[in-house]
Amino acid sequence: MIFMKILLDTNFMMLPGKKVDIYEHLEGKELLTLDLCMKELQKLAEGKKKDAGAARIGFLLAKNRVKVIESRLKSADLGIISEAKKHKYLVVATNDRKLIKTLKKHGIRILRLRQGRMITEE
Repeated sequence: MIFMKILLDTNFMMLPGKKVDIYEHLEGKELLTLDLCMKELQKLAEGKKKDAGAARIGFLLAKNRVKVIESRLKSADLGIISEAKKHKYLVVATNDRKLIKTLKKHGIRILRLRQGRMITEE
């Protein structure tokens, strides 16, 4: 992985809470996310659903390790697409199938988790 800036989606920031150390895999890279993703993560963390614990861990780790970019859009997915189209050097880290399909249509590079332990580029 030669690129330097990676834009993390909400679901990717939750992976440490599911025993996948994304920060070890992405060490040395500049990690970014949107304010919308952090808000989503915080809302999930405050909830009672099964992913709340993973969201809490993800939120706490991301607060200290990920630079937050403000977005004027209403949806995190639209914000991610917009940022990635604006800044061609960004690689988007997500496991969201719908978002991945849209990003591929726009020729945006993607990182995703494979087989529960490997991060691969598409």
